[in-house]
Parts: sequence; C-alpha cells; structure tokens
Amino acid sequence: MLLLLYILFVIGSGIYFFLTWNYKHWEKKGIPSPEPKILCGNLQGAVFGKKHVVYDFDRIYKNYKDQYSFVGVYSMRQPQYLITDARTAKDILITKFKNFHDNEFADMSDKKKDPIFVSHPFMLKGQEWKEKRNEMTPAFTHLRIKTMYPIFQDTAEHLKMAFLRANGGTIDGYETCAHYAIDVVRVFLSKLCTETCELPLNNSKMGIFEEGYSVIIPIYSIHRDPRYYEDPDKFIPERFAPEKGGTKVYKDKGAFLPFSDGPRIEYKDQYSFVGIYNMRQPQYLAIDARTAKEVLSTKFKNFHDNEFSDLSDQKKDPILTAHPYMLKGQDWKEKRAELSTAFTHIRIKAMYPIFQKTAEHLKTTILRANGDAIDSYEMFSNYAIDVICNCAFGTDASAMFGKEAQIREMGRKILISTKLFLYFFVIQMLPRLRRIYKISIVNKVVEKFFLKIMKDAIDLRQRSKDSHNDYLTYLLELRRKKNLSDLDMVAHVILMFFDGFDAVGSVITHALYHMGRDKEIQDKLWNEIKKTIEEHDKITFDVVQEMPFLEQVVSEALRLYPPGSFKSKICTESCELRLNNSKMGTFEEGYSVIIPIYSIHRDPRYYEDPDKFIPERFAPEKGGTKIYKDKGAFIPFGDGPRTCLGMKFAQAQLKAALFAIVKDFEIDVDARTSDTLQLNPKYMIPIVLGGIWLKLKEIK
Repeated sequence: MLLLLYILFVIGSGIYFFLTWNYKHWEKKGIPSPEPKILCGNLQGAVFGKKHVVYDFDRIYKNYKDQYSFVGVYSMRQPQYLITDARTAKDILITKFKNFHDNEFADMSDKKKDPIFVSHPFMLKGQEWKEKRNEMTPAFTHLRIKTMYPIFQDTAEHLKMAFLRANGGTIDGYETCAHYAIDVVRVFLSKLCTETCELPLNNSKMGIFEEGYSVIIPIYSIHRDPRYYEDPDKFIPERFAPEKGGTKVYKDKGAFLPFSDGPRIEYKDQYSFVGIYNMRQPQYLAIDARTAKEVLSTKFKNFHDNEFSDLSDQKKDPILTAHPYMLKGQDWKEKRAELSTAFTHIRIKAMYPIFQKTAEHLKTTILRANGDAIDSYEMFSNYAIDVICNCAFGTDASAMFGKEAQIREMGRKILISTKLFLYFFVIQMLPRLRRIYKISIVNKVVEKFFLKIMKDAIDLRQRSKDSHNDYLTYLLELRRKKNLSDLDMVAHVILMFFDGFDAVGSVITHALYHMGRDKEIQDKLWNEIKKTIEEHDKITFDVVQEMPFLEQVVSEALRLYPPGSFKSKICTESCELRLNNSKMGTFEEGYSVIIPIYSIHRDPRYYEDPDKFIPERFAPEKGGTKIYKDKGAFIPFGDGPRTCLGMKFAQAQLKAALFAIVKDFEIDVDARTSDTLQLNPKYMIPIVLGGIWLKLKEIK
C-alpha cells in the first residue's frame, strides 16, 4: 500500500513539475508577469470556456498598461509577450517589421495536407508571403474597390429588404449582418518575433523580444483604453470626424487596430509589458500602446513573424500555409507582394458597384422579416458572403434569401474543427510538439468544395463575353502571368473568407446597435446621408469616401469591436524595449508577444471615456484616427508591413452596408438584446452572447 502511494506521489509530482516548471521563465528574464495558474497559465477564462480570451488579455492589460509597454504571459505552458502600449504595437507591426514579419500560426499546416489555406498570405512567410502579397494587393486598390462598390450597394439593398420583411419585429443583429458580409467578403493580433530586438519596457528600462516567441497585440484592449480614447466604451462615431483628424490621429499612435480585454488598472501605469503564462507557455503581454506600436512597426525586424505560422506545413495544408499570415521571411514577402495589388484603391473602386448592389439587396431581406426582430449578425455576415461570392466567383450566394447557402456553411467550416481545438490545447502544453507534428487545418471537404466552385467560376467566366471588374478578373490576370494552379486561386479566395465575413458582420452589427441605442448618432448619420444624396446625382465610391461622419462611425465601431481582439507575434530577434520609466526589458528570440488590441482600444490613457461609443473622437479637426495610430492606440487591422491586406476592402463593405441601412430604416434595439454585452468565448471575433436583435422600421 505504501509502495502504491509512493508511486502515485512520484507520478503526481512529475506531472505537477512538468506543468509548472516553465512558470519561472519571465521571472528569470526580468520581465514583469502575472502569476500563472497550473494548466491554464494566465488564460483561465478562455481555457475553461467561461470567458472570451479577450477578457483574459484585457485583465492583464489593465493591470500593467500604466507601468510597462509589454509583459510576459503564459498561454497554458507557453510563454508569450503581451503588448500593453499602442506605440509598441505599432513598432512591432511597422517600425520593427523585420523582427516580426511572420504570423504566429504560419507553420500550422503544409501544402500537402492543406493546399488551399496554406496559400493564404496569413499563413505564408518570407519571400512566399511577399510574392503572394504583391499578387493580391492590386485586387484591393482604391480603384478596384470603387468599381466593386455597386456590388456592396446592391447587397446592402438586399439587407434593407431583409429588415423590411421583419415588419417591425425584432431581428438578430449578428445573424442578419453576417448574411450581408457573406455577400461581400477577420480579436487580437498574434505575431512571431523573427529577430531578437529591444523595445522600451517602461520609461526607464528596455525589454528584449526574443526570436521565436509569439507577440500578442490585444487590439480589443487598445481600442478601449482611456489613454487613447475618451469614453472608450461609448459608441461615438464623431470621435473620428475629419476635423478631429479622423482615424489617422489614432493610427499614428498605434491606438486604432480594431482587437481584446485585459489587465488591472493598478499595474498598467507601472509597466509597458509583462510576462504571462498560456497554460505552461510563457508569453510577453504588451500593456502599452507605444510598445504595441514598436512590436508591430518600429521594431518589425525583431517581430516579423506571427506566432502560429508553424502550426502546419505545405504538404499537409497547402491552402492555409499559402496565406501570408502563415508565412515567414522571403515567402511572406513574395506572397504579400502578390496579393497587395489586388486590394489597391483603384481595384476596390472598380468593385464598389458590386458592394452597393449587394447592400441594396439587404432591404429585401429586411422587408421579408415582416416587422419581426432580425438576428443582425447572421444577416450582415450573409451580406459579406454574398459580396465575396460576387467578387471572387462572379455568382450570388443567395445567402440572404431564406436559404442556408452551402457556400456560407463551408466558409464557416474553414477554421472550425474539434481536431484543431485539441491540437491547440496540446501544443500549449507541449510547445515543441508543433515543430515535430503538423496538422491539416482546412477540412478536406471544404477544400474540395471550393476547388469545384472555383473551377466552375473560371469556366463560366472564360465562356462569358462580358467584362468584369472584380476579384476573379484579377486572379485570372494573375494566373496568366504566374501560371497559378486552381489550388493557388482557391487559396487566394480563402483569404477573403478567412479574413472576414464574420468580422464584417460583427462590426456592422455593433455600429447599428449603438445607433439604435443613441438616436442622436443615428440622426446625425442619416442627415449626412440625406445631404450626400441631395448633392450628388450618383453615389459612388469616391462620394462615400468623402463622408466624414460615416468614416467616424466605422472607425469607432472598429475601435470598440476590432476584427481581431489581440495580435500574437513571435520575437524573431532579441531586442530591448522600455519596461517602465526607469528600466528596459528584453524580448527574447523565439518567444511570443501578445498585443491586446481590445484592451489598448479601451485604455483611458489613450481614449477619454473609452467604453463609450463616441464617433466624434475621430473628427478630422481632432486629428482623426491618425493621432491614435501615431501612438499605437488604434490598430483594428494591425499595423506595419503585415497589416491586414483586405482592410480597405472590408471598410468599403462596411460603408456600403451602413449607408444602405441608415438611409432607409429607423433602427431600434429589441428587448431580447442584453443591456450588458458579453462576448461569446466560442468565437475569436467580437460576437455577443445571445446575439444582437434589431428592429428596423422603413422610413417612408
């Protein structure tokens, strides 16, 4: 009996030692870090499914943001950096891009197992990413988006019809807006430090970002940080007014990234970053916008990789590993260069009619609700899917007309997998396993489905004599120049699904929710729309771009509800950053760095009344978003060389939908929507528990 007890004691001690031995990592490195809990590290709420991960990051962010620019955290057992300063986030994304040029999950799969997803720029590294980025960028230029804008408008009109069908009843805001987003075409950023570098830990100390570590940028926290935004939790579109500087004033300080929820207030004034534990893994957590800016921008050479870029490989996952987010080094550069031309101003301008047409279809969907409350997230996600289908496949997904479109179902299955969840759990406990064993992230059924759709779309387009200004046209041009395979083209399309229909639906939903709660904002935007219609014979992409208050509303929605709550980078080259006013902290190569975008965006150091929706904070006369971007406090799409490729494409969709809905409907929030919005822990993007249900009454 004693022998059995002894054996059990030895086994138990061994397990305990294995689970906790890494928890002294940040203490040894001299990086501030909250005390980790066994098994879950610093992410207790997320690991046990009780809270959205954004709240774990935000708790830490608020604790340390006034003291450090970044801290160390643990994702289960894995150490990561968490950025707590918008300026540091901007450094990582832009200034120090060469140090953080890869995304964290770039090596999660390979081309053999997942040929479509590994072709997404998000999954690519180095030269592959650069080429893919260059390939895609022209598809999203101002001109191309402008030409696609009629599609956005048409889809937004369909959304209007969906509201009218509610017939005055309540609607689920998420569901409705999700449908919208599907018709057109991504809560934190996770970068990989690819080259060790130093960034300020606080005002007196530099901290080192070590190569190989992931860097989390908690966009949600940055966007709600009162240091950057007044009344950060209040929906105030006027904060982005042109006379206030628009979004530029926030982007310039790294405070407009759209993405997390974090740290305690008593610590945030002491450090720029701290060390945390994600289960057994030590990580840096940036709690200062300046630190976030440095990780994302200024010190990019030290954090050029994303944390999850090594989760797969090209053999197992050829699609996902082709995404620029999953690529490193030269691969990333090439893929990025390949894709960048797809999203230029000219290309987006050319696609804008598609956006408008799809947005106009929203009206039909709304009217069909016959006065009932509408699940807004579902509707606007479907809108985004229809836009994607129109631009990428030249076809209508019919997602908003009562059918559960198969293409939408497949789009949502891209990254939803029990196997993927288990793999994430295991590699947080055993980080080295990711180097040995890769998985296929994109479901093979999904891969085959999109391959067939792409082949059919290509065949139809080649037989058509009509001219088109859409994403498919760009891909066919690219195919002729670079001899792309069908798989390569599918990977490019997956980029659009991966980056966004749920995210677009979420942002539209929250913007309408706050306008439903604040009639003054709603009326102000309606008056601007009315004036714009009266002054112009035709509503074009360029006309919409000149609407300052619409821009402010979109920017404020992105601040409070960034598509990514945090960003996770890997320190690719050790460096020092300011830890606090008297000490520098070292970011060591190989460690991950968390930039809690959600927390930075809601930090009172950057925003007055950070939790209030106040669009006026981005007014042009106040510097717009620029003053916040300059200090790293506005990073809804990330920052630096690895900023989101589809940013302009997504913003054009958002504006087309909001224009179409506010023009024709009075917005009210249905009683079934909770007064206190809590994020659903099952989703990485900001989706509220219970949904957001809206009532839209047609303006006669």
